[in-house]
Amino acid sequence: MEELVHYLRSRVMLSQGFLLCLGESLRYAQHAKGDFLLKAGQVAERIWFLKTGIVRWECEHITTWFSASGNMIYPAQSFNAQTPFRENIVAAQLCETWSISRKSVYTFYQCFPEMAALERAIKDEFQEQVREHSLFKSNPSLRERFRYLQQKFPELLYHVPDAHLASFLNMSERSFRNLKNARKKDTD
Repeated sequence: MEELVHYLRSRVMLSQGFLLCLGESLRYAQHAKGDFLLKAGQVAERIWFLKTGIVRWECEHITTWFSASGNMIYPAQSFNAQTPFRENIVAAQLCETWSISRKSVYTFYQCFPEMAALERAIKDEFQEQVREHSLFKSNPSLRERFRYLQQKFPELLYHVPDAHLASFLNMSERSFRNLKNARKKDTD
């Protein structure tokens, strides 16, 4: 739970009461590779913190996002509006998570004023990441898209199948492998 507390405290000041209640409200889980945290069509009832591992967000076999260790998994639209989620969130490798239920989150809103600031900070951070990714995904240069992956998500190159990474960058698997092989030659 230390990683989660550090993550949250790096965004907003948290009271001791908040942290005590948080510890009582969290649920720890392990997810094997291929396990679904959330399936398309389900309503998000939890928010997760990814302690270890990588999860893949995908829609109809197209990778739309990755979340890696030390990040939140927050399907905001489904969680807040209680509408069916349109994607799958799948463990790309063995993962450990801490999660909190929707009911607990709303109890935190009633009891702790810092909850609103915390949610805003997490939403803003995630929206900025998605915006940045959208810009790079539409970049006509395949090399620039690959360089983006190397800079922002270097751990993915070693733990995620090329097909998932290629769809994440909006390129063919063959183009992705050519860029990956060229990178290996440059580093040898």
